[in-house]
Amino acid sequence: MGLYENIRDIAKINGYSVNRLEQELGFARSSINKFNKNTPSVEKLQQIANKLNVTVDDLMKERGLTTCQECGLMYDSSHPDDIKTHYKQHSAWLKAVEKFGELYCYYPEREKIKAENRNISHNVSLPINKRMEAQIKVLHCLFSRSVESNRYDLRHVPFDTYVAMMLGNKSYRKNLEDDLFQALSNKYGTMPGISNGTVYNIPESKISTITKKDERDIKKDLESLREKLASKELGPAAFDGEDIPEDDTDLFLGQVELMLRRLKAKNKEKYTPDKYKK
Repeated sequence: MGLYENIRDIAKINGYSVNRLEQELGFARSSINKFNKNTPSVEKLQQIANKLNVTVDDLMKERGLTTCQECGLMYDSSHPDDIKTHYKQHSAWLKAVEKFGELYCYYPEREKIKAENRNISHNVSLPINKRMEAQIKVLHCLFSRSVESNRYDLRHVPFDTYVAMMLGNKSYRKNLEDDLFQALSNKYGTMPGISNGTVYNIPESKISTITKKDERDIKKDLESLREKLASKELGPAAFDGEDIPEDDTDLFLGQVELMLRRLKAKNKEKYTPDKYKK
């Protein structure tokens, strides 16, 4: 029995049809029906679990789904393609942590930290420094979600800049007491960049876009490398005369693909004349 069937049966016990569940949660019609093929985010599953008064584990029972408690990806640990997808995302997460510092991308942990510290930050009976410290933790949670939403793209702004942008966001500003806003503004300043919501959107330019031709070139390079690995040709993947183990081939190629994509985008930006960057 798949994830959809689990949700359908648990919903039925709770007096819900799948259609009603989708409507009340604001999901697209028939989106839950596709959960067996397209694994939903942990956040969506948590919303469903909360609505049906069960745990996410109850929804995933007998499904074989695993949630990485670091990069936050939910994947089928018994499916080779899902394992590859997780490896790619986890590698990107590691790079993001290296650049931005600690990231809270495991949804249950992030929501717990956010809720606890939000209550502290709004408790006006506490000293302002304690409230400010708590709100900064809330902002770290929001920052983590923003980086995650951008698929751990290293072009995301750093935390200090993100906070300044959030303080320039009128809707976020309304949720802060005046003294708390002033204290945060004194530390980080304010600037535009996030007009609504909490996710920073990385500006996409034609210069850094991976084109269809780039996709073909990357695929061709990966196929060529795979053939060399299969034929046991010694190369950069060999060490001390020993070829890369067959079990590690896909992991190795996945990392090479990420590198090729980053280099293509970076080289376009670097070598394209300034007049074409406008």
